[in-house]
Amino acid sequence: MGEFEPHLDTITRINAGILERRVTSAMQAWRQRALTGGLPQKDAEGNDIDWASVFEPAPGALWDIPAGIELWESDATDIRPLLEGVKDDLRELSEMSATPFPRCFRVLRISRLPALLR
Repeated sequence: MGEFEPHLDTITRINAGILERRVTSAMQAWRQRALTGGLPQKDAEGNDIDWASVFEPAPGALWDIPAGIELWESDATDIRPLLEGVKDDLRELSEMSATPFPRCFRVLRISRLPALLR
């Protein structure tokens, strides 16, 4: 059995935590939006309104929202609990493998990861 094999569960948990944080950070670029108040299905001339084309998502899009309609947007997710979870898993790996924590932390380069995600 190799030196690292007894610790594969912990290493897998660390990798999963890093992946979850990266996915969560990446998904924050696409916040969820919703309209409340009920959109009319027909225009003033009685034609069907294709709201999907009216609300085309684009960086420079400007939407003309009918009166009485409110726009809601989701908030950013706090990833600090995910960061703390990975740090706790690294401490556990450090204890189990008898590797000093600062050395274990530097080897995995976790401290640089938030800068790479920006």
